[in-house]
Amino acid sequence: MTRMIIVALVLGICLALTSAGPVAAQERASCADLEQMASTLDQAAESLVKVGGIEQGSELDKNLGKLSNALADVANAEQNQDLIDAVNLMGVSWEKSDWENMKEGLDQVIEALDEIIKRDCG
Repeated sequence: MTRMIIVALVLGICLALTSAGPVAAQERASCADLEQMASTLDQAAESLVKVGGIEQGSELDKNLGKLSNALADVANAEQNQDLIDAVNLMGVSWEKSDWENMKEGLDQVIEALDEIIKRDCG
């Protein structure tokens, strides 16, 4: 049951990020979009902690790869080095199936988004 919730959250994040017009066009995301991403990523991070390991090749594993790619687009549009570094950690960790570092990268992404929100939307 918990795995299904995580799959739904991650899939929702992927769809929201990859279909977002401004992000897809390499423009900076709006404050509302950034806040939504941070909130949803917080929920996903909490769920990933509960699940622990992720089966390689599973739907969740594939969706985490898509999430990492979508977040790379956001990081490049924002031109924020902390966000870029965090997304890179997620991507490398995903490729190695290193879920602990993947979670660490996700936490860093959330922190970087929070900083961007404070800076640009405060």
